Amino acid sequence: MGFAILTATLLLIQYGNAANLIITSPNASLTVLAEDPINLTISYSSTPTWIIWQYGNSILMASWINGTQWTADNYKNRLTLQEKNISIGNSATKDSGEYTVTVTDIKGNFGSFKFNVVVRERVLEIQSTDTGIYTTGANISLSIWYDGNPSEIFWFFNGIPLVIKAQSIKYVSDTITSRNVLQENGSLLIYNTTKDDAGNYFINVTATTTITTATTTSATIIVSGSRRFQVKFYDPVVNVTVTQSPQKASEGAAFVNLSCSASSGHTEMVTWMKDGQSVISKNAYSLLDGNWTLQITRPDRTFNGLYSCNVSNAADWGSGSLDLTVSYATLRATSTYSMMITTLLGGILLAHW
Repeated sequence: MGFAILTATLLLIQYGNAANLIITSPNASLTVLAEDPINLTISYSSTPTWIIWQYGNSILMASWINGTQWTADNYKNRLTLQEKNISIGNSATKDSGEYTVTVTDIKGNFGSFKFNVVVRERVLEIQSTDTGIYTTGANISLSIWYDGNPSEIFWFFNGIPLVIKAQSIKYVSDTITSRNVLQENGSLLIYNTTKDDAGNYFINVTATTTITTATTTSATIIVSGSRRFQVKFYDPVVNVTVTQSPQKASEGAAFVNLSCSASSGHTEMVTWMKDGQSVISKNAYSLLDGNWTLQITRPDRTFNGLYSCNVSNAADWGSGSLDLTVSYATLRATSTYSMMITTLLGGILLAHW
């Protein structure tokens, strides 16, 4: 209790001082595995008289006063304190959070620095950026990474063993014998694929990993983890074309249709654009036949432009375009003019007679 009162008093005194001490660190945010030490290091250009370490907003962990160290009871067995660094051994997820160090030098200047620490469980978290979505015939890449050195690797395809690599077992299914590469960490590549290779892939890895305690001693433990990939194939989107009906569009016509087609298999989305902008917002446009047809009602010359049809599925996409020109309706004007001439000539002839 006496130390807490003294600490609070000194904090009030130092925060009344106008001068600041600049503190830096090579790593303000760090992630460690559970049981590994949390090492926090600071730098400053001054001679310190007092250093305080805190966890969260107010939990005192340790202090350094002119070389004399004090450690809180709940940190005594796992905390090592030096002037410019602190090491907390046997870490756990509850040690995640914000750590603050405050330093006061011989001139009364002070400053503070905050660390953000994440301690995650020591489990084999298999990670990957591969989605399992491929175009038909593409090579399958099921790349993974994790902490540790693998001792056993098991791959399954639709629940059936596909590749096994263990101490005394090496097995590869006949379905991929001559067209697979199993990398050291268990990543699997399959070449010359067909649609028969689509399905559920599952990997389980057992690995060894090393932990280091606050006293720098090391221990090796065994962990395991797994990951699932749902592999799907989609045909490439090819030969996307746009056709116009009727082939000649004139102002005043009831409508003109632009039809899209593609010589590919399954497609999931068809979208239309005019001069690079979406056409959905305009009332004169209608999408028919599952968006494969763009209909323009009562077209005029404001609809002239380059129309593009974009066809896509989860693995591929393609685009086709057509330059639409709506012509001026001269036929009606010409007919009206001819009628006027005919009427005028008729009147002249009647007057003559």
